[in-house]
Amino acid sequence: MVAKTRGRRRERGYVRRRGNSFQVLVYSGVDPLTGKDSYLTESAKDKRQVEKIRTRLLAQVDQQRQATTKASRVRP
Repeated sequence: MVAKTRGRRRERGYVRRRGNSFQVLVYSGVDPLTGKDSYLTESAKDKRQVEKIRTRLLAQVDQQRQATTKASRVRP
């Protein structure tokens, strides 16, 4: 039997306090080249901007506008 989930949905992305600013992190998938988890990040000093940034980053993930990898290729 499958358990029913009640209450709040799990939030996508999170905010952490870094000194006197806030850092917004949103999971954007696995890097196909390195196999590591990839996150979109942005910082803001104003707490009121945090939700706007989080919404924008989530939209980027949903539309797959983020870079597919952060690794660079070394040319021989």
